[in-house]
Amino acid sequence: MQAPFSTSFVQQSQAAVQVILGAQAIYRGLGRFADAVRTTAVFVLLGLPAIAALWLLLRWIRHQLARSLQTGVQVSFSNYAYLRGEYDALDTNRQKLHKLENLDLKKLPWWLRGIAFQIRKIGELNKVRLQAIGKELQALDPKPLPADAQLQPLTEAGLWQRRTKAYDYLA
Repeated sequence: MQAPFSTSFVQQSQAAVQVILGAQAIYRGLGRFADAVRTTAVFVLLGLPAIAALWLLLRWIRHQLARSLQTGVQVSFSNYAYLRGEYDALDTNRQKLHKLENLDLKKLPWWLRGIAFQIRKIGELNKVRLQAIGKELQALDPKPLPADAQLQPLTEAGLWQRRTKAYDYLA
């Protein structure tokens, strides 16, 4: 059983992903009722204020993530499992946002470009923390020696995937 990883950055990153995916689901749902939504009056009265509110919310979330971002990581015996869990949670967030981050801003309607920009910046903050943890975890990988050509050392990620998942590890 995995313990929840409750750093403020991970919690805020997961909340941001949920907000983004929820907004995407609402946008798709409204697309089904396109005739009513695309009328100019309804779009101006309801659509633009909702888009502006979402942009402000995403901007605030990005600001909070930037404030809680820590790029300095030290892996030790006592915090390895915690950092590995944080890495896995952030990697899951990255995978969820991958499609939305790589949207071409020039092909989007003008009213969605600001939201897509905020999503891209949130994804970049997520990647910065993910890369910082990943770099430290990769430093744990043993370096193969030329004399050991027959034996290949296992990487940290490979060992983590092959571990017994039936119980929590102390380290």
